[in-house]
Amino acid sequence: MSLEIALWFRPDKFANTGQKLNKGIGEKHFVIHVLDEKGTGKKIIRAIDLDQAFFKRLNENAFSTVYPTIRGRREIYIEIPHNDSSVISIGEFIELLQNLK
Repeated sequence: MSLEIALWFRPDKFANTGQKLNKGIGEKHFVIHVLDEKGTGKKIIRAIDLDQAFFKRLNENAFSTVYPTIRGRREIYIEIPHNDSSVISIGEFIELLQNLK
């Protein structure tokens, strides 16, 4: 895997967070995506800030839905391009957390 691979998330993760946002539960919500880098075993860690702007784009179908077969089962994922404006590095994520008030 590389930094240029899209990020896949199950739709229920976004649905759960969207419900919490609508109810005013929590200040910030993120999803963390972890992959092993091919050949090195090094971890590639990225985050997405699940804010209102992200959900607006999600509800406007800005992201593709993919249907891979994993271990014989058809799965459903939302695909976020690796270069999408919502994708941040682990360093940016840590900085964002440190600046929360």
